Amino acid sequence: MALPIEDYALLGDCRGAALVGLDGSIDWACIPRFDAEACFAALLGSEENGFWKIAPTSPITSVKRAYRDGTLTIETEMTCEQGKVIVTDFMPVAGDGPGLVARALLGFLPATDPRIVHTVMDIERRLFSDGFVARYLTKPHVDGLPVGEGAFLPCSFWYVDALKLLGRHEEARAHFDRLMALVNDVGLLAEEYDPVAKRMLGNFPQALSHVALVHSAVNLSTL
Repeated sequence: MALPIEDYALLGDCRGAALVGLDGSIDWACIPRFDAEACFAALLGSEENGFWKIAPTSPITSVKRAYRDGTLTIETEMTCEQGKVIVTDFMPVAGDGPGLVARALLGFLPATDPRIVHTVMDIERRLFSDGFVARYLTKPHVDGLPVGEGAFLPCSFWYVDALKLLGRHEEARAHFDRLMALVNDVGLLAEEYDPVAKRMLGNFPQALSHVALVHSAVNLSTL
């Protein structure tokens, strides 16, 4: 039988998610996307619905758990009569797209770390289109989306933040100005932008685009 819902912690990789219980059991997981069919679903039924568990076979007398600071990596310490065991659960961030820049924006890695620098370079090489950043390279057989969806505006603002952290201040301001030129007559943005058709696409207005805009504006105001 599944645990009470409040006994679960969330794992994620920016595309899918899982719930891991106090007993170390992953009772819900949607992989590779949030809207994919669950591969583990004991949360909604019984163990026959699927789960994955690493835990002592002896009765557990106490459990402590916590996320590592600034991450979705969770460490669960389980104590039984024979001793203690610590289980570390996490989902590596999927793919190699702009979401990886968040590792620097959230302080997970310093902006000067070679992994961040090369991630930004790779984004510029692979995901740039007419000065805007794509969310990732779509794969119809995986995500069901056609090749060539519009540029994802939040990613383009995250790119501004990354440029600022890397000390590329003039480029950051120029890219921010390019994005600000897209707002409509009342200052609103959509989810995506088609640089070929020169029009907005997707959800409108998109809160995430505006949150990213404000965040970039605040970052640039410190220069």
